Amino acid sequence: MVLGAVVLWELLAAFLERTMDESVYEYLDFVDATDSRIPRRSTRAPGLAKALSLLRGDGRALLFAGTVFLVGAAGSAGHNFLLWQLQDQGSSGLLMGLWVGLGPLAELALHPLRGQLLRALPGCGLELLSLAVLAAQLLSYSLLRAPWAALPVQALSGLSSGALRWRLQGTVGDVATPGSERALLALLGGLCAAGAGLGGLGGGFVLQRFGLALLLQASCAGLGLWILFVLIVRSRLPRRRKINYSRLLAAESSEMSDSEEENEDWLVKAMRDESFNRNWIQQHGIK
Repeated sequence: MVLGAVVLWELLAAFLERTMDESVYEYLDFVDATDSRIPRRSTRAPGLAKALSLLRGDGRALLFAGTVFLVGAAGSAGHNFLLWQLQDQGSSGLLMGLWVGLGPLAELALHPLRGQLLRALPGCGLELLSLAVLAAQLLSYSLLRAPWAALPVQALSGLSSGALRWRLQGTVGDVATPGSERALLALLGGLCAAGAGLGGLGGGFVLQRFGLALLLQASCAGLGLWILFVLIVRSRLPRRRKINYSRLLAAESSEMSDSEEENEDWLVKAMRDESFNRNWIQQHGIK
């Protein structure tokens, strides 16, 4: 009964939220189209094509898209099959419920430190941290000998899934153009869901043949190789130059002050010349 109520509520909430978002974004698109004296339908590109073009044009965004896909595939191994291992080891329903709820609680507890982490780990630092923490979690799950040991490992989810979600928002803000944020978020979310689906399908075959421990260790090794790949590729990508707006404003103000001083000097000189000419004319009696 509880599951049915939750499913019904989620369906209704998703429908209302999507309807409100569609109305708001449709109104904003209409305003943009009106302000630019350009027909709306002729200039509006499909959201998926626009998001794909943004990813193709940015190597760092492509790497992050691959990260999202692999995280979905590797994370599905733990979420789909680890509870079976806990049950086989004699875990109670209360402990498994705590394990499920500890991940979102850890992410919520770490949220006040979001700004400090983003400033301390700029660029891909936060992304690599989330990958390393997820790999450590998977390796620790493969070595579990007691069910209660899964709880402190699950507490690290704030740094794995939470940090990756913060990095997702930053990447969309850096890459997306005005009006394409929602399409890019949907595309990256679809990549994560596709990775989770393929990871669950492939993980089932590996689990059936080799066991859960090998599946988790293989996922950990795959994330480690991807971390090395990201480090190598990003080191060869051209660096982005950040614009220091304070320096630009200071330079513009200094240029304006210099030009004003030059104009004032020219005006004073011209006035002096004019007064000199008048005095000379009066002295010589020239009309």
